[in-house]
Formats: sequence, structure tokens, C-alpha cells
Amino acid sequence: MSKQQQHFCIVCNQEINPRLVMRSKNDNGDIMRCPHCRLTFVNPMPSEQAIQEYYNGLCRKESLEFDLQKQKWANTSLDGYIEELKRLKKWLRQDFLDLGGVLGYYAKEALTKGLKAILVDIDPISIEFSNKHQELPEVYQASIQEFSEISSDWIFLRHNIEHFKNPDNLLDTVYSLLSEGGVLTIETDNNAGAEILLHPKTMRFYQSLYSKKYEGSSPIDLLLKLPLAVDLLRHLFGFRADNLSQLLINDSFETVKTIHYCLGDSVYWPNIPNNTIYILIEKLTDFKIMSLLLEVVCLIIFPFRKMLNRLQMSSGLCIYATKKAT
Repeated sequence: MSKQQQHFCIVCNQEINPRLVMRSKNDNGDIMRCPHCRLTFVNPMPSEQAIQEYYNGLCRKESLEFDLQKQKWANTSLDGYIEELKRLKKWLRQDFLDLGGVLGYYAKEALTKGLKAILVDIDPISIEFSNKHQELPEVYQASIQEFSEISSDWIFLRHNIEHFKNPDNLLDTVYSLLSEGGVLTIETDNNAGAEILLHPKTMRFYQSLYSKKYEGSSPIDLLLKLPLAVDLLRHLFGFRADNLSQLLINDSFETVKTIHYCLGDSVYWPNIPNNTIYILIEKLTDFKIMSLLLEVVCLIIFPFRKMLNRLQMSSGLCIYATKKAT
């Protein structure tokens, strides 16, 4: 690779010769990987205008009506985060700053649990929905990197960092917003998460997604190359636990605990729940034979997915972090 094609790695803090993971079919941006820290990213990056246009009204369909099931998932999920903070002795029970919190389901649950809940999102449709349905006292339409209104004891950065062109700059902003003694909960897809490809539904989703945009995207290719979940314009970066931890350290954070989790985890990925005996009986009584067979396959594969979780190759990762002691 020529000198002109070198790339600065934000984790390694040096120029690298990135390795090609998947080549774009339309020259909109290949998926590349740092040979040292394995940070995965789109190259070249899209323009700021293209990103803004993509996110403007992104949740329009989901905002058409309030979803009680999503609210229930957020309730159970947030209880799990709070229990983890209590185990880590980081539960301050004061305020909750949801950065990039889209439709505000988590912020609403934080409010019901007695926290001062603050929602920030750039999408005007999401903000309109939150103002109408979530009854939050503080909602801001703003880019996270432009937001500087309030410091917080608990910053919630759930599936956001992978969307930013400059994750290191994002973390600089988050650092300035986090109060002394506060905790950051940062969550993202796991770039090493082969487990998500063992679920028939998500394998079908990703195979369809990548085959439209990238060369060499068969199911075997996806398992071998692990581009997860980098996809222009949806996700610009793909992180693993080690390189995300290092990026946090670079930006003066200290990691307290790292959790890997499988698809369907009731705390960290509740919106695609794992199948249960009740679901199997429901499919059987409704004579949905093909759907029943798919659920049985999911049940058979489940132990292998749990094994991948132990190998840190499950679908997602969450890091609890604080400011470094000075």
C-alpha cells in the first residue's frame, strides 16, 4: 500500500497500512482493519453532509406510534444496568444523561426510577416523539459533540460510538460532561461477534445487507472476515473489547468492567429475545411449522452461541468506565 493510502489509527495513535476486509461494490467506502489493534472502519469516510442527511428522520417509522413493548424492554434493561452499577459500587442515584438516546425509552425509564433524566439527540423526529410521548423534563436537539449544557453522574452511550467519524473527539466531549466520580456506560456491537451470525434471522439480515454493498459477502465470508457491524452509512467503526478499552484509556478514562453479551440478553440486547418453551408452543398451536422449525434450530444452536460468549466472540460488548484518578 502506498504512502498516500496510509491511515491514522485513533487507537494506536500512529499511521498504519490498513488491511482490506471487504471491498465496496460502488466505491462508496471499503471496510478496512488496523493490523495492530484490529479496529475496523470505513475508508474513505463519508462527508458530514451525507451523515446529517442519513440521520435526519432516521427513526421516522418507529416514531409513528408509542411502542409499549419497547418501554417494557427498556424497563427490564435499565434495571440490569442499575444492578451492575450497584455491584460495582458506582450507583450514585442522581442523574442520567442519555446521549444519542433517539426515542427516549431509556430516559423515560430512568425518570420513573427517580433519576433526573436528560435526553440528547440530533434527529428532530426523535426529539418530537420524546416531547410528545415520554414527558421528559429536559430534551435537547443537538449533536453530542456540540452539547455542553450539563454535567452528569451517569452518562449512557448506548450504540452510538460506532456512528461517529471521530470517536476520539466524541469521548473528549463525554469526558467533559462526566462529573467527578461519575460513570460512563458505553455499549456497541462486537466486531469479533461471530455469535450473531449463528442466529438464522440475524445471519439472513447481515448476509442480505453486505451482499448488496460489498464483494465477497457469503455467510462463510462473513464468518471469516468479521466486518461486523461496519456498514456505510449505518456504522463507521467496529470495535472489540481491547481496542475500545485502549481508546477509552487514550482519552483519560479508566475501564471498571467489560461485559460481553449474546443476542437476546435481557439487559443488553432485549429487543430480539431468545426463544422459550412458550414461543415454541405458540408456533405449534398456530400451525406455523416453518417458523417453529426455525425456533427449534435457534434452540439447538444456543449452547454454541453461549460458548462464543465465553471466548469474547458474542454479539455485543458493554464497558463501564470512570475518569482516571488524577
